[in-house]
Amino acid sequence: MSIVKGSKASFQRAIMEKGFYPENLPPAFKVRDFYSTAYGNGLLDSDQIERNKPLALSRYNETKRGGQRRIFSTPNPLFFIDVANYLGEYRAKLNPFLKRSNISRSIPVYQELFGRALKIESHAEFTRFRRSKLSTARYIIKTDISRFFPSIYTHSIPWAVHGKSASKIDRSIKSSGAFTNKLDYLVRQAQDQQTVGIPVGPDTSRIISELISSAIDEEFLKNVGSNVTAARLVDDIYIGAPSLEFAEQYLSSYRDAVRRYELDINESKTAIFEAKRDLEPFWPIEIRREIEGFSGRKPTSHLKTELTAYLDQIIRIANEENDDGIVKYAIRKMDERKLWLPYWDVLEHFLKRAAVNFPHCLDYVSRVVVWYNRRHGVETSNWANVCNIAIAYHAPQGNDSEVVWACWLLKEIKGKLHENSYKSIVNRCGPFSALLAVDLHSKGLVQGRNQKRLIHERLDDHPMLGNDWLLSYEAERAFDYRLKTKNRADYSVFGDLIGGGASFYGSGELPFVFQGIDQIEDVDEALEDVIGLYEDEGEDEDDVEVVPD
Repeated sequence: MSIVKGSKASFQRAIMEKGFYPENLPPAFKVRDFYSTAYGNGLLDSDQIERNKPLALSRYNETKRGGQRRIFSTPNPLFFIDVANYLGEYRAKLNPFLKRSNISRSIPVYQELFGRALKIESHAEFTRFRRSKLSTARYIIKTDISRFFPSIYTHSIPWAVHGKSASKIDRSIKSSGAFTNKLDYLVRQAQDQQTVGIPVGPDTSRIISELISSAIDEEFLKNVGSNVTAARLVDDIYIGAPSLEFAEQYLSSYRDAVRRYELDINESKTAIFEAKRDLEPFWPIEIRREIEGFSGRKPTSHLKTELTAYLDQIIRIANEENDDGIVKYAIRKMDERKLWLPYWDVLEHFLKRAAVNFPHCLDYVSRVVVWYNRRHGVETSNWANVCNIAIAYHAPQGNDSEVVWACWLLKEIKGKLHENSYKSIVNRCGPFSALLAVDLHSKGLVQGRNQKRLIHERLDDHPMLGNDWLLSYEAERAFDYRLKTKNRADYSVFGDLIGGGASFYGSGELPFVFQGIDQIEDVDEALEDVIGLYEDEGEDEDDVEVVPD
């Protein structure tokens, strides 16, 4: 288990293509021919980012369970060229530092056939592991690092590998001894030279975060002893203790270890409790059993009435728990039990309700509706109305994930986007949302005229250095916007990438479940098996229920 498996070329290709985007985007956000174009043009032979021309991140505002949000960031392609070049040279040297913690379950592993560049343990697997590891503890400490990725000090990357004192003495990015100075530099250059935070989303950050987390583990265990039982996934850690006194001591020591790296624990999510009160919620079992009861039976009027009533119960549970992930979990179980075809007249209304009132579910709803439309067809006007309702609400707030999935659904069913919503997307949302709006416009699916003008007004004279690099690159490459002069103003290499066919968006990409399938009739589920680390419905670490005294 390491990042050293496989050839250098296959590893670099995976970092540049499979590890490029955040998880759980519509299939249109697909990287193609990036590595081959870069390699063919000799771009991997030298650094592409110039010191006086730093780049910016393309932001993506995504929904989380319970009405919270997270910001994903996708670095400029030039960062991926340079970091793939760096990792190709230094991954063997980095690997021992990634594997030094015996409590970590997030050591990144390169597997050539895996959907991402790097794999770490899922939340469900982690839950089973920590249950076993902490089974003899009387008390448990649960904590995580406050705003971990956005708070990482980039200079702490070399601290974690070479030590703080040595890193402060040797700061050269060309140092052969302090070789992670170069990684620190690349991260800073990718985010407009900011030293606080690392991008959330690309697989390269799994390496960076684990370097720092494993160093924190090492510092913590050095202070409390290697016999302490603990389990960590990324920045979420559970520590076992024989008594309350020891638990308080361990928590204090862990806090000290975290602070050595200019970080701090999240006090609001930190708790010490008796191990017997560390329980998983029961609602996933209840929902799964109830949904299974409708599977494989003739959909009589009586059963449909019962299902309608139980759908209300699902929403009632979600409201009581303030967790729209419960609705999402239910949709997953309906898909696994293949309820869409026999109960579509009942479930379609539930999906519309979920799309409008539980925005965290909109990606699942979109997948299901697109699948059903390709198999049997849906009423376009009804679902176009749902999409426009969602977009009209979320676009002014800059809620990219809801806008992106609603726009993708509109594109798939050939529904039209309202003119005011288009303007709101272009003016208020990130480049991912704006790019899908451009795609809709190119297909004649946006009401109104002169919409291209809004995109040109949005893009400044140096678009490929800024947050809108994705929008500007693909507007030129895929949608024939006249941006060549602007896009080459700072780095002519973007012309090489476009000319070589490197793409970061594919309008014609099939829904995930239909990819590689000859007959759509063979696809009887709407949701792919694995969505991502952030999408373990009903199995998330935040589901742990600490029963009060």
